[in-house]
Amino acid sequence: MLESKQHKKSQSGAVFNAKKRSTMADVAVISLGDFERIKQTTKILSKADEQNLKVVHDIQVENQCAKGKSLKERMLELDKHQADKNLLSDLDKEKLEKNKILTQKVSITFLTT
Repeated sequence: MLESKQHKKSQSGAVFNAKKRSTMADVAVISLGDFERIKQTTKILSKADEQNLKVVHDIQVENQCAKGKSLKERMLELDKHQADKNLLSDLDKEKLEKNKILTQKVSITFLTT
C-alpha cells in the first residue's frame, strides 16, 4: 500500500491527514461559572463597528494634535514678545556675567577642598 508523508495509516486501519491538527489539541475545559463570566464580559464587534471606532479614534487623535500645535504656536509667540520686553541693559548684562564668574569660582573652590 502506498503511503505518502501527508497520509498515514493508523493501527485501526483508518487513514488520516497528518497535516491537520487534532481537534483535541484545541479543547480546553473550564468551569461553567468561568464560562458565564467570560461570556458576560466579552464584547464582539462587527466590522462596521470596528471601522466606526477607528474613525472616532482617528478624529480624537487629530483633535489632540491640533490642540498641541496651537498651544505650541501660542507659547512660541509669547516667548517672542517676552524677549522683546525683557531686553537687558548693559549694566544688567555685566551683573549677570559677574554673578556667573563668582558662582564658577565658588564651585571650583568647593570641588578642590
